[in-house]
Amino acid sequence: MHRAIRRDLTRGERAGLKSGEAARRAHDVFGQRPPTHRNAAWEGDHKHVPVEVDVEGELATPWVTWFIDCATKAITGAAVTAHAPSRDAVLASLRIAITRSEPFGPVGGLPGQIRVDRGKEFLCQTVTAAMGALAVPVTDLPAYSPHLKGTIEALNDAVEEMFLVSLPRYTGRQKLNRGRLADPDAPPLTYEAFVGLLLDWVCWWNTRHHPSALNGRTPIQAWQAGATPLTDVSAGQLATFALEDDGRTYTISTSGVRWRRRDYLAPWMNGRTGTKVSVRHLPHHDDTIEVFDAATGRHLGSAFLAAAASREQIRSVQAARTAAARRLKADLKAAEKLRRRRFEASTTAAPPRPLTSSTSAQAEEELGAAAQTDRRALARPDLVPHGPAPDTYSGVRALVVDGGAAVDEITPGVTVHGADVGRWLARQRETWAELSAAQRERLAVLGVTAPEPAAAAPKAGGRAAAWERGLAAARAYHAREGTLTGVSRGHVEHVVHDGQDRAVKLGVWLANQRNRRAKLPTDRAHVLTELGAI
Repeated sequence: MHRAIRRDLTRGERAGLKSGEAARRAHDVFGQRPPTHRNAAWEGDHKHVPVEVDVEGELATPWVTWFIDCATKAITGAAVTAHAPSRDAVLASLRIAITRSEPFGPVGGLPGQIRVDRGKEFLCQTVTAAMGALAVPVTDLPAYSPHLKGTIEALNDAVEEMFLVSLPRYTGRQKLNRGRLADPDAPPLTYEAFVGLLLDWVCWWNTRHHPSALNGRTPIQAWQAGATPLTDVSAGQLATFALEDDGRTYTISTSGVRWRRRDYLAPWMNGRTGTKVSVRHLPHHDDTIEVFDAATGRHLGSAFLAAAASREQIRSVQAARTAAARRLKADLKAAEKLRRRRFEASTTAAPPRPLTSSTSAQAEEELGAAAQTDRRALARPDLVPHGPAPDTYSGVRALVVDGGAAVDEITPGVTVHGADVGRWLARQRETWAELSAAQRERLAVLGVTAPEPAAAAPKAGGRAAAWERGLAAARAYHAREGTLTGVSRGHVEHVVHDGQDRAVKLGVWLANQRNRRAKLPTDRAHVLTELGAI
């Protein structure tokens, strides 16, 4: 069988079956793209740095987002983030590459195209729109195809082999027995120090390194030897490059520009209150915004967050959030462990038998703890801590409890220490329905009860009385005939209303109700509908 496998399968197929797609690809033959000129094509990628650095007291492995010119092997731009990169890292690297600023200049300008490998940060709408505005296409290569962007992949390998392996706390270093690091107590680099060292290495790569493909020249020498004209970006285009716009219009007030419920100020806003403006910002950067005239689109200037929190406050908030996240993770882990059920292994057909058991007291204790942690059960919107009693209440209490006075004797005009407690007590009775349960309970202790309901008001006259007479006539006719259909307009119905015999023009009344159907109150329309009158 082994002879048959070696005979029928290629080396690449055997390697793929043994170690996966990457091993199979190592046996493939790849062509090279034809030589091009500078800025004909750039390739971009993220590189996860296998080095632990100190980021505000915590160890983290940063990421590098960079671009390289395929013809000259020059690194055109790079940006470092202390966490997994997002579109702001891509835009920051592109911006410094396009502007040809230090430490990458004079390398840069606008490329003919940019090749990436389906990374969502490279293909997001913000990045594609920013490059599309500069007429630079972003070529989306198939996923998991590093051979199609070999220049940037070679750079990713070179930076690790030539630079990162020499840094302290390199995670790829060979480990001792039991997985122990050779230098577990080595002090890590600070984030600032690591970024500085990386930029120094980029400068070395561009100015002193001699890639084999350049025939003894450095990337900067190959770049300067190129005769292809460079395309730079104007200051006006750079002002809006990579900025996101929510499409809304804002007004400069005396507090500045109100954006996302926060105020932003700048000295140039003086004398411009009332101006309509639009706001643009870099993704994930909310400490600074760029303000433009809403009518002309002209860039007015930058504005900065007012009353920004100090770095100490931000660190304290972040520490509190981290502690809360750790508590929740620990609670989730403990809850998952308790939730898991184990059963006895069965050798015969029998119902499953749980292995864990608990006493009745333990079950009651756990159920009680669960009830206490249930926030919905703890929610008591009607329970508000009592504040100190007002002086008027204390005055009434002193008269009733200490002085032996009856509540009915405390009428408007009775004062205690200059306060008219009688008027206050009368007002509590008048607004009894608006008092909270706690306030009513306090008054009930003193003997104050809800006021007696007011006597029934006399029956209304006028239109209300006419409605009642017409309804009584309709009900009488319906009780006799079983329907109100066919009542002639001149029909008169005799009913007894308010102890008097009344002649009601039922036909006219019904016609009026039908004509006013759309304007009738809901209760009247409901009664007439039940009678079949409308």
